[in-house]
Amino acid sequence: MELISKLGIDWKLILAQIVNFGIVLFILYKFAYKPVLAMLDKRRHMIEKSVSDAKKSEELLKEIEIMKDRSLMFVKEKTAEMMDTASREAAHMKQGMLAETTIEAKKIMDKAKAEIEAQKNAMVKEAKTEITKIVVFATAKILEKEFSEKDQERLMDDAAKEISKVVK
Repeated sequence: MELISKLGIDWKLILAQIVNFGIVLFILYKFAYKPVLAMLDKRRHMIEKSVSDAKKSEELLKEIEIMKDRSLMFVKEKTAEMMDTASREAAHMKQGMLAETTIEAKKIMDKAKAEIEAQKNAMVKEAKTEITKIVVFATAKILEKEFSEKDQERLMDDAAKEISKVVK
């Protein structure tokens, strides 16, 4: 003891510091270390679950890929069979039936093209009419605000003549 006091060490102070350190260590263990460990453990479980889910997804994707390949092979086989059957049946048809079918198909195509062209022309004409109405309305609104009545009438007449030339 005498040696400790000669060195200037107070044993009561050291004892108090050891107790204080123990208390701080206990508080840190209880309120910081355990929650951090619990959080890390929870995160580890979550990552393990994600990894296992990813592996399951990969296996399922491989199974789906195999099923897709099998289905494609089946479809190719069926298509080849159908093509063979169709080509055999087509070989047995008469040449006259083929020519008649070609003529009918051409008539149907020509009729469809004519109908499409007529519909296109009608839509273009309708669009031009609508655009003309909008332009006339917009022009009238602008003219009302910026020109006198005499100027408005002259400009409206000129615009109507120009628009009627474009619509035709």
